[in-house]
This record gives sequence, structure tokens and C-alpha cells, in this order.
Amino acid sequence: MKNAKSASRQKTCQETCMFGLRVEGRGCGRPLVGVFFSMGLVMTVNVGASARAEAQDVEAGRAIATQGVLAGHAACAACHLESGAGQAEAAIPRIGGVAASYIKQQLTFFASGQRPSAWMTQYAKQLSPKQIDDVAAYYAAQAPAVEAPRIATSAEQIAHGNDLYKKGNMSAHVMPCAGCHGPAGQGLGAMFPAIAGQSPSYVVQQLSGWKAGKDRDPMGKMMMSEVHGLTDEEIQALAAYIYTLPQSPGAAK
Repeated sequence: MKNAKSASRQKTCQETCMFGLRVEGRGCGRPLVGVFFSMGLVMTVNVGASARAEAQDVEAGRAIATQGVLAGHAACAACHLESGAGQAEAAIPRIGGVAASYIKQQLTFFASGQRPSAWMTQYAKQLSPKQIDDVAAYYAAQAPAVEAPRIATSAEQIAHGNDLYKKGNMSAHVMPCAGCHGPAGQGLGAMFPAIAGQSPSYVVQQLSGWKAGKDRDPMGKMMMSEVHGLTDEEIQALAAYIYTLPQSPGAAK
């Protein structure tokens, strides 16, 4: 009887082997080392496959950014440039290096009409969900050089913006921008976008809109409350300072 039970336990152990590794089953009384090793092997293979898929998505995104998806229609690069640097003097935002999750979120808002735009809505509607993912991945991987803005700034204005960005203005109930967007403007995914190196004209345009009570998109109400206490001069100072912050590719996915 004892030998029969032992044979049964051995059979159970053998039936649970994976990838040729001996995995001890119930009743064997030994650690499941083989299971964890096998799981690690599978995870390694999956990570490698995901990395290859991501690289393919970036290349597909490059084609969308530079060539568009419909014949006769301008591509993203016509305004935002292939590098994603945008056009600072024209308030066309820098999107190179911005988190893919944020770019995807905003393109979805444009396409659905949740962020109204005479320009962006028509372009975003052309893109499928997969194409939105691809072009977002492409621009998130870029790190365009920051060019000198064609607006008048001064060392004093930039220093004032630095103070506001890092310390806020507690007397006016203005919290420091760094608390959400990061001390270097690197952002945090779709909730708090990277703003380092952003077009000063675009920053002024957006902050002024929120201050005037325009929520812009479903995420805008938070910004409306944050900028309510800013003066026009403080908005200009913040925009001048933010433009001086260097940006890295793939900031805060």
C-alpha cells in the first residue's frame, strides 16, 4: 500500500513537468523552483517580443507623421515638424518627447470633439486607434533641439518664471507647477504632460484660455483652478521659463 502511494505521488510530479524542467507537484514536499524559472523564461521572451513590436510601431508612426494617411492631405510634420519641435512663434506646440499616453489622449479628444479645434479635429478623425498609437509612439521617441524663441524675454522675466514654477504664489493660491509637471518639466504620463521646452506662445495661449474659464478638454477643469490666480505678467514669465527647460525623448510615459 505504501509503495502504491509513493508511485502515485511520483506520477503526479512527473505530469507537472514544464519545458523539460522537473516541477515538483503536490505531495512531493520540494520547492517549485522549476515553475519560477519557467515563468521567468516566458516573461523574457514576451518582453523581447514587446520591444520588437514597439520598434515597429515607431516606424509606422514615422510614416504617418511624415506622409499622412490620406492623399492630398498634409501630414503631422507640416505643422509640428518631423522632429516634433513645433513652431514656437506660431503657437504650434512641441510634441517631440511628450509621453505617448498624453499624445494619444489628446488625439482621441480631438477626434471625438471633446477638444474642439478647427485644425486638429479633421486630422485626428482620419486616424484609426492603431494609427493614433503609432504616431504617438513615434513623437514620444523624439528629442528636438530647442531654438531661441522669437519673443522678447529678459533674465528678470525668466527668473520670475522660475520662482513661480518651483514655488508658486501662495498669497494668490497658485500652486507650484513643479508639483505636478515635475521639477524639470518632465511630466507624468497622460495626467500631467511634459512641458519642458514648450512654445512660449502656446503656453500663454493655453494658460490664458484656462484663466478665462475655457476648460479646453475633459482634463481642463483642474488647470482652470490652478491658473485662476495668475496675472498676465506671471503667465508670460512662466512661459518664458518653461521654454528654457531641456527635454528628453520618451519623457514620463
